[in-house]
Amino acid sequence: MELFRKDDLKNLIEKGDGNCISIFISTKESTGRNPKGAIKLKNFLKKSEDQLESNGLKSSNIDKILKPAKDLVEDSHFWNNRSDGLAVFISEDYFVYYHLPLEFHDEVIIENDFYIKPLLPLVTEDGIFYILTLSQNDIKLLHCTRENISEIGLKDIPTSLSEALKYDDPEKQIQYSSHRGTGGRNEALYFGNGDSSEDSKQDIVRFFRKIDKGLHDILNEENAPIILAGVDFLLPLYKKVNTYSNLMEEGIVGNPEDISLEKLHNNAWEIVNPYFKEEKIKSIDEYKNLRNTNSTSNNLEKIVSSAYFKRIDKLFVADGHQKWGEFNPTKNKINMMKKEESSSEDLLNFAAIHTLINGGEVYKVESEEISGENLAAILRY
Repeated sequence: MELFRKDDLKNLIEKGDGNCISIFISTKESTGRNPKGAIKLKNFLKKSEDQLESNGLKSSNIDKILKPAKDLVEDSHFWNNRSDGLAVFISEDYFVYYHLPLEFHDEVIIENDFYIKPLLPLVTEDGIFYILTLSQNDIKLLHCTRENISEIGLKDIPTSLSEALKYDDPEKQIQYSSHRGTGGRNEALYFGNGDSSEDSKQDIVRFFRKIDKGLHDILNEENAPIILAGVDFLLPLYKKVNTYSNLMEEGIVGNPEDISLEKLHNNAWEIVNPYFKEEKIKSIDEYKNLRNTNSTSNNLEKIVSSAYFKRIDKLFVADGHQKWGEFNPTKNKINMMKKEESSSEDLLNFAAIHTLINGGEVYKVESEEISGENLAAILRY
């Protein structure tokens, strides 16, 4: 799985310019032999075709716009991907898709901007965390939410000590690569043999510094918590070189190659869940304490306007709700609509987009958590 970051979200937001098609499909059971996702995509593309035609686009132009997505329908290799969800975004001059660790509600939405609300769990601080598994033979970075765990491809990062020392010290690279234990197992590659000499430690520290640097390139400006998993000899060594701001103090002790992904995920969630509860509860309590003052609002028109004009610090969006309409920034007014129309957009989605663009935080919540409201905000001023 490729990491979906705030930069990807911002790119989607910037590309929105009328007739933007956003398709979300659950692909958990889709494979090349059982392409349920392909059938869903085909049906959604037909619906998109009809909608674009009613919006006044010519058939030849519609065919050109939808062709990249239609090609995916027939690609059996594409449907062998094991992610939980597929998100496809199409406009007149833009096409991109993401295999993501979210089991989406199947839907297609066509409006002036791309629909990003279902992606919020991937880009907000509420519920995203990482597991970094440490072994000399196999480094992995796992992207996690409460429900899902997926491995992120590590580009330009050495994933084994032998690879890290390839150019620094070729003789040690050969030594680490060839050290074998009983049954052919690479004993030295698991740090389980009490080999704690100063020379060996320095090699590991050099290796971990390369990983730490590489993680900064991957995670960029993210601040989601990272939990380390590895034998107890390794965890303090990595913590000594770590420069990431949100490394959790508690880790998962044990050889991660002997622990299933499910167990890793469960153990990590036990560590990180109190952190998320505390951060989210603090934000919700802050809203409740300020409720009915000028520092908060649950008024849709005020929130949409405040999001656009950079006035929202924290936004709370209830799951499963949509409010259709259009916002006129010149007049600072919204025009509500009873249902989705060609000129409308989901104003909750609009508020989330502009809050994120303007540096605010967005929390996906249940309406009961914010006193039964579908939308609420803490204002900057």
